[in-house]
Amino acid sequence: MEPSPDDVPVWVEHASVRSIDIDASHRATPLALCDLLQEVAGNHAHHLGVAIDQIGPRYGETWMLHRLRVRFDGRPRWRDAVTVETWPCGVDRIYAVRDFCVRDADGRVLVEASSTWLVVDLAARRIVRDSKTRFSWVSPRPRVMPDGFARRLPSLDVPAFARDFVVRPSEIDMNGHVNHVHMLAWALDTLPAKVTHGRELAELEAEFVNEAHVDTPVRALCAPEGDDGRWLHAAAHGDDGRVLLKARTVWRTL
Repeated sequence: MEPSPDDVPVWVEHASVRSIDIDASHRATPLALCDLLQEVAGNHAHHLGVAIDQIGPRYGETWMLHRLRVRFDGRPRWRDAVTVETWPCGVDRIYAVRDFCVRDADGRVLVEASSTWLVVDLAARRIVRDSKTRFSWVSPRPRVMPDGFARRLPSLDVPAFARDFVVRPSEIDMNGHVNHVHMLAWALDTLPAKVTHGRELAELEAEFVNEAHVDTPVRALCAPEGDDGRWLHAAAHGDDGRVLLKARTVWRTL
């Protein structure tokens, strides 16, 4: 039986920043915070009866993240307590929409994020286009980013920097492909230290276009988008050029 709308207003979890989540500043990394969002989303999906380990055995389906946009207003420090809130925002065409908010112990907003997800047939690796009636819950909570994903991310035509990677077994998740956080790591790691020195990540937007598997060669690219701290990113299959990831980052001065 599906939960009623009263069961899904906002899902709330509490966590603390671990030593493996931090960088040299002793603050949680953007990627660790993205990991936390994914974990809490999965827990809420399990409460709703539609987590990967529930729809897989039942329907032969899984969830795959399609787009993610994160705004970083602050990063918690090692051992800080945080509260993560997430809620479903209905369906946009074939995409299930979910928003997030991370707060510190005083209730100050640290992170806000919006995401869209696809239901995919595990065997065929194809989008299940008639699934939206099962996942169309809408919380009364307002959207954190009302404009959402109104615009597509542009292609990166002339890179300024590039780096090559090969997909490692440790980067593969339960769907049998590279987890989206590892793809984001390709984007961030391609920026040289001279670009990010004295700056911190303020906003991240990504579109996950194709899957990558073990031993896939990956070519990651980036280039400035203007002179205001905006960068475009892309990652492509090193053999056939298929785009795996498109992203934009925005950096602010510390």
